[in-house]
Amino acid sequence: MADYGDSSVSPPQQQYEDLVLGWAQEAIQEGDALLKSDPNYTKIDPTIRAIMSADDPNGITTPAPLSRSDIHQFGKIALDLRSGLTDTKIYWDYKTQNQWFEQSAVMATRLGKAWWLNRQCDMRLADGISWCFAAGSAAIRLVYNKEIGDLELQAWDPRDVLPVRMSNNLDYDSGFAVVLRKECTVNYLCGKYGYNPDGSKSAMYSRIIPDTDGSFMGRLSGLGDKIASVASPILKGIWGDMERAKSQMRVPSCVTYTIEVKDDSINETGHTVLMGPHKSDGTPSQNWSYAVEPGEAMYPRGRVIYCTKSCVLYDGPSIYWSGGFDVMKLSLDQWPFGFLGKSPMWDVLPLQDSLRECFRLVMNTVRKLQRPGVIGDKNSVSRALWDKLDTSLAGMKLMQNPSMGKGFRFWRPTL
Repeated sequence: MADYGDSSVSPPQQQYEDLVLGWAQEAIQEGDALLKSDPNYTKIDPTIRAIMSADDPNGITTPAPLSRSDIHQFGKIALDLRSGLTDTKIYWDYKTQNQWFEQSAVMATRLGKAWWLNRQCDMRLADGISWCFAAGSAAIRLVYNKEIGDLELQAWDPRDVLPVRMSNNLDYDSGFAVVLRKECTVNYLCGKYGYNPDGSKSAMYSRIIPDTDGSFMGRLSGLGDKIASVASPILKGIWGDMERAKSQMRVPSCVTYTIEVKDDSINETGHTVLMGPHKSDGTPSQNWSYAVEPGEAMYPRGRVIYCTKSCVLYDGPSIYWSGGFDVMKLSLDQWPFGFLGKSPMWDVLPLQDSLRECFRLVMNTVRKLQRPGVIGDKNSVSRALWDKLDTSLAGMKLMQNPSMGKGFRFWRPTL
């Protein structure tokens, strides 16, 4: 997660903050609706279950007497495809036409390769490829991580990156805004935004209200579906009471929203406005802080709103100089018919179900051959003998009196 601002930045006024949260909620709903309208959205969960060999896609419970054996060829196909796309040699080279900068290009190449390997970017790329197989696309994000003091490559579930008012299906940057949805513990948010510089609790501390249980990690659906299915019954009637909410959760957490907006607002105040953190004497304290003169754009490099459902944690300029969103869409097979594109695994998803059915049919037939059914006449077979009878035993011997009934009859299936 990018480090937007710090705990010393004053929050907006209450009335203004309510307007921001209202707009944010509308943007989240709009982006979520756009993704769920994609014709392939409902295929994501069954694909993940099939890759992870979690259970039958249709949720059918197999009776105990029948075979529960499975053949996970679907997961093997996904693994082979991902290995073929990620088992590549790193190639990184900076070049220059000016001989005075040749040594700088060599150093830049070495630094780039070192960053790629030391930050395990190859593994994060593999994560992105994995999401492409499951969801058709992946959201790749390059952010500055203050905790490690370096750039970090992240692969996101595309269902938790919500595009707002897109002009095309190629990339997030073509839209008006993008919303990144992520779960954070209340302890983390309170520690970062809930204290004053002198160590005392700020007004923000009591406004960070948990809205989901972070211990519920068994979800396969997107984070938005988890919020609807888990948070609502837990938090019913306890909004506004953070301590009570914490006591009813194992890991009290908040769903945070990082909203990156192309805001074209103009400074109409008639005086200079300082954007970003500044020192008491008015000098910038960060390299992304700046001053806006009257008539100039307030957010020339974009605006970022970092919030929960209950409060705004940061609202100000982007910390990056690029002027674009810090997330891009990675698609292996992009088509103009939908935003998510197409996964190569979706064509073989029905075959996995058929393969499982055929495999279990063979196993059930083998079980019948090993332990054939038997019919006994109660007039010639005692209850004690009937309870001990096991047709799977080799060399089984039975004695019966034909005059007292039909005795035993065995049924063997034919292949």
